[in-house]
Amino acid sequence: MSSPKPWACPEAMECVTPVHPPTNTGMILPRHHHLLCIFFSILLLATQPLSASDSPIEALKNTLRPQHQNVMDDWEAKAQKILQTLEAKDIDQESIETIAAIRKLLDQPRQPAPESKALIGNWRVRSLQAGGLGAYAYPFFKCTITAEARALVFHKPTGSQRKHGILARDNNTHYLFVGAAYYGYENKVRSYSAHLDAPTEEDLQRDTIGHLYLIGKNHLLMVFSPDQGRLEINELKK
Repeated sequence: MSSPKPWACPEAMECVTPVHPPTNTGMILPRHHHLLCIFFSILLLATQPLSASDSPIEALKNTLRPQHQNVMDDWEAKAQKILQTLEAKDIDQESIETIAAIRKLLDQPRQPAPESKALIGNWRVRSLQAGGLGAYAYPFFKCTITAEARALVFHKPTGSQRKHGILARDNNTHYLFVGAAYYGYENKVRSYSAHLDAPTEEDLQRDTIGHLYLIGKNHLLMVFSPDQGRLEINELKK
């Protein structure tokens, strides 16, 4: 396998003992307490004014910041523009192959969004990214989808580029992902900034919104909102 592009942060070897602080106390808890962080994030959904008829997706959408409410509109057109712009450049063979892999995943027929119980479990995930300088496909790493309170939680705690957030079924076509990105060298799991008591500017910059689609048996596609000429998708397999 060739080395990553200079612009791409290379995925590190799988972390053996990640650490996850629970709150703003700064204290590091043992590995098996990381679910506390997830639980507190879910509980913050309850701070929104909800009626008895509110569904998980309505509750989750109520937490979106204004700049994120329509960020997934026309994502397919934006993604195609990024790929076309990159293809018009003098790119290497690895980028050409990665773009072909991205297109193949995006062209897969999308099936109706499954019930949440079909998503729960251990998965393998890889990130495929395209931007101004090229395209790169990372290897597969471990991730999980778990049931917590009224929602599902996606967490990729392995590799150098990590994600953590909440999933809720939207219109029977896909699941909405609202979460955050963080790095393996950080000593905490990040969550969506609006789910935090006192978010910092860096928390806001790490906010991540996406859609999760079923594209086959035990085969998922997660697309994150194209941003500033950069596209990232995740392929998940069991």
